[in-house]
Amino acid sequence: MLRRLTFTLALAVLCAAWIAAAPPAADVTPNADKADEAKTANLVGTILSIEGIRVEIAVDGEKPAWVKKGAGIKLADVKGGLGKIVDVSATSVTFNTKKASELKVGDKVAVAKGKVVPAGC
Repeated sequence: MLRRLTFTLALAVLCAAWIAAAPPAADVTPNADKADEAKTANLVGTILSIEGIRVEIAVDGEKPAWVKKGAGIKLADVKGGLGKIVDVSATSVTFNTKKASELKVGDKVAVAKGKVVPAGC
């Protein structure tokens, strides 16, 4: 009986020491928050031209880190407005979307990161 009590107490002390030595659950630094925001921030710009399904926008401000050729996009203001970035330059971004007919040259547009749209057969 004394051995069981000693064993139980020793096990309890080891568990308490293990819990006390565990690192904090959430140690988030401000720089990590800014990096996450940059990865998921929307791209905002003004539509320069529309040719068929190809839309070119002039970027307002900085481009988020996710903006690169081949990335999938979602138009925030257009229902079902999915597309794919086909060209990125210093001041503009060009993408293809089937909902280009719903957009107008000169309007502001917000583009969010989305899934890559598969090409048709």
